[in-house]
Amino acid sequence: MSSRWSKDLTEIEKEDYRNRYKGCGKERYKVANIDHCHKINQVRGLLCTSCNKGLGQFYDQPSLLVKASEYLRKFNQKCLN
Repeated sequence: MSSRWSKDLTEIEKEDYRNRYKGCGKERYKVANIDHCHKINQVRGLLCTSCNKGLGQFYDQPSLLVKASEYLRKFNQKCLN
């Protein structure tokens, strides 16, 4: 583990008493990705690989994730009706 993240990571692990990934909420396994803000290099939490890659694909922009979520909801409503 990189020493630049060790203090922040220790604090996050103490807060995360449920032992779950911050993105999807699934139970954490051996592999956890240290998610951080690239602009200010601040650790945000531990993510599964899928969530970590997904956030990267959306350039860490919540507005893009919201649009994608709305798209899926519209499609799913049409599928289920």
